[in-house]
Amino acid sequence: MIDKISGNNLLINESLSSKKNTGKVPSFADTLKDYIKSVNDDQIAAKESITKYLRGETKDIHSTVISIEKADISLQLMLQLRNKVIESFQEIMRIQI
Repeated sequence: MIDKISGNNLLINESLSSKKNTGKVPSFADTLKDYIKSVNDDQIAAKESITKYLRGETKDIHSTVISIEKADISLQLMLQLRNKVIESFQEIMRIQI
């Protein structure tokens, strides 16, 4: 799990460095979009790994289980981030002006 979080930090840092080269600062929405794409890529890789194992193209059950767990952990992290964003939005909406 720590490797996945570190990987996400690398993804964010790469996004920041690529935006620095163009002179634009990445928005929260862009960073979130990149992370969602990363989670989707993990899900697709897990599905492909399962398909290859079931077809008998690979006998390595360990890498299949690892890719499934990686996809599961990244999805759980994304759901927790979503919950925090929703909770923050609701808190802001409760603020009286």
